[in-house]
Amino acid sequence: MNDHDPTYLAALHTIFGRVNFERQPRFDYSATTLNLARMQVLLAALGNPQQQFHIVHIAGTKGKGSVCAFTESALRAAGFRTGLYTSPHLHTFRERMRVNGALIGRAELVELVAWCLPAVERVAGVTTFELITALALTHFARQQVDWAVLEVGLGGRLDATNVVQPDITAITSLSYDHMAVLGSTLAQIASEKAGIIKPNVPLVCAPQAPEALAVIEETCRLRQAPLLLLGREWTWRVAAQTFWVQPAAAAPPETAGYVIPLAGEHQISNAAVAVVILRTLLAQGVAMGEEAIRQGL
Repeated sequence: MNDHDPTYLAALHTIFGRVNFERQPRFDYSATTLNLARMQVLLAALGNPQQQFHIVHIAGTKGKGSVCAFTESALRAAGFRTGLYTSPHLHTFRERMRVNGALIGRAELVELVAWCLPAVERVAGVTTFELITALALTHFARQQVDWAVLEVGLGGRLDATNVVQPDITAITSLSYDHMAVLGSTLAQIASEKAGIIKPNVPLVCAPQAPEALAVIEETCRLRQAPLLLLGREWTWRVAAQTFWVQPAAAAPPETAGYVIPLAGEHQISNAAVAVVILRTLLAQGVAMGEEAIRQGL
């Protein structure tokens, strides 16, 4: 089966033939349009696949895709079976859902859409992104992944991925994005991204502008979510493409640095966020050694 196979094209038409906000620069960004209750009903009809594996949930403006990739790679290096959900795709729709690094197969996608469609048709108003998210979560459950790394599509508070109960969340660097729907100030944008913060679930956070950080800190305080801020709770320093990350209270300083193949200080910041995610999971008892983190990076 190839990208021009009629059954594969029909499956894509089923997915993209719905209301697709990815292709609309402006729309009614509200709880009426982006209805998480609808998403919950859909997932319940599919057997709540999101409850069958552990989850890392990542929002942000810049770097969230890289943080997802670093995190998934390290979890896989530790021996876990992993799922990775990202959007949008660059070359093929199949990029959006991967298991152990492999894109979903065309035949797999055709079968998955056919399996999920009866439940989808019983729920009125399911959008394209809601359907894609439900397909990915179902795929991961059927593939019996141990961990899934989920990238938020838009914002966070009303994103279809925000129905999950993650083990840890993260917010990458925030800046002005999707201002037509998320708001015209950093505080408004941060409020939407901070919507993924869950009660008592640790949040790893990249360095932020004071206006954005204030919103994130307050959300964490209200939800009693431990805040692990890069540059405060976790210190970091950089030399060329090597960086060091450690808890602020740690002493003496660790000597072995982390190395990544990607150029640019922004990628080092992304990798550092991933390291804090992974080392927080390690401290919580997840069976993952330091070598897996280095190999994953």
